[in-house]
Amino acid sequence: MRGAREKEVVVCKNCMGTEHYWLKAKWAWQCAGCDFRTSLRSGTVMENSNLPVRKWYLAMAFMTFTKKGMSAKELQKQIGHKRYNTVWSLMHRIRAAMGKRDDLYGLEGMIEFDEGHFEKATDEGERRQLKRGAWEPAPIQRGGHGGVHQARGHRDRQNGQPRSLLQDEGAGDP
Repeated sequence: MRGAREKEVVVCKNCMGTEHYWLKAKWAWQCAGCDFRTSLRSGTVMENSNLPVRKWYLAMAFMTFTKKGMSAKELQKQIGHKRYNTVWSLMHRIRAAMGKRDDLYGLEGMIEFDEGHFEKATDEGERRQLKRGAWEPAPIQRGGHGGVHQARGHRDRQNGQPRSLLQDEGAGDP
C-alpha cells in the first residue's frame, strides 16, 4: 500500500509540500517542510476508520469477487466482525468510491459481454402477453358418478379447449 501511495505523490495537507520522508516507527510520512504527518490511510476511503487495513482489503475483495453482490450481514460473517453498523458503513464507503471511479471512465466502440441480466420496462398489457400460455379460468364440469372434472387454467395446446385432468375409470388414456 505504501508503494502505491508513493507512486501518486503524497501531498501535505498543511503546506501542500510534496517532499516527505517515511517514519518507520509511526507508519506515516512526515513533511520535510512543516513536519506534518500523513498516514497511509489519509486521503483514501479508509481515512478516519479504526478498522484494520486487512479487514478493508478483505471487504473490497469480497465485494468485487461476488457476481451478484453481497449483503452487509454476509460480509460481516465473512470478515468476522461483531458490529453490523460498522460493516454497513464500510460497504457504503467502498461503493461510493467505486461509483466515483466509474464516473471517470466511459465505454466506447465495440463492447462485448460474457454474461448479463438486462430488463426493459414494459407496460402491464404487454407483460401479460409475454407470459407463457394464457391463463383463463376454465369452467368446472361435473358429471354424474365418476364424471369428468376440469381444473382451472388447463387448456389443450393444439386446439385451446379445456383439457380434462381426471376421467372415468376404464375410459382409457386421456
